[in-house]
Amino acid sequence: MERRDFLKKGCVACVALGSGIVSSTLSSCNTLPIIRTDVESDRIFFDPALFTDEVSSILLRTKKLEYDVLVIKGEDSGYRAVYMNCTHNHFALSSNKKQIFCNSHGAEFDFDGNVLKGPATKKLKTFQVINDEGGKLFVHIN
Repeated sequence: MERRDFLKKGCVACVALGSGIVSSTLSSCNTLPIIRTDVESDRIFFDPALFTDEVSSILLRTKKLEYDVLVIKGEDSGYRAVYMNCTHNHFALSSNKKQIFCNSHGAEFDFDGNVLKGPATKKLKTFQVINDEGGKLFVHIN
């Protein structure tokens, strides 16, 4: 085998191996469930059964809102809802089990929407979560 072919095949093998490692690492990341739903009369309904011992937060995605709504079940069994739009420069936000953060500029927020780290200076928009009579919950977006 010529040196050029050897290097070419070696590079292809390294890329394939590397992407296999990356994809297996990414597939083991703990991602939040995304619930696609509609807005009815300024309300986003969701089932509290979506929350389990392993799932304490979900993302609600609608066509009406530009950004997702993060719903967090608290230890007191209460719920909070936060609009996932960074107040610094209007980028979509991400979340882990401890906080909400902006991948674009590094701002960090707690689950009540308060700024933990700049460059953001304004609190995130939050919504009220209400129990309806049918055992469902809804986020009131106005």
